[in-house]
Amino acid sequence: MQVIDSNIRHDAVPVPSGTSPFDTQQLALFEEALNILRSTGDLPDGYGIRQDEWDATGYPTTEVISVGLQKNSFPISLPDEKWRPRAEDWVYGLFIVNSMIAM
Repeated sequence: MQVIDSNIRHDAVPVPSGTSPFDTQQLALFEEALNILRSTGDLPDGYGIRQDEWDATGYPTTEVISVGLQKNSFPISLPDEKWRPRAEDWVYGLFIVNSMIAM
């Protein structure tokens, strides 16, 4: 993997600028809730991240994406040790935002 990574020398992809959807108080609430969820390790139901939500093969380690007009399919490797922690953080954040919107 290091050999491949050492050959990648492209410029970063530009991203659109944006503002935070939170005011100062909401951001503090979000950060506090995120810290609490991370420290407890409790993963919310219904986001496909909990072990009891997976099929018999376990946490998905590949995802197929379709690209182009002909929708050519390409499998993308998602190593568990790298992507599951990121997916868990995404779920925590999404759960918190959904909960804040519902308030």
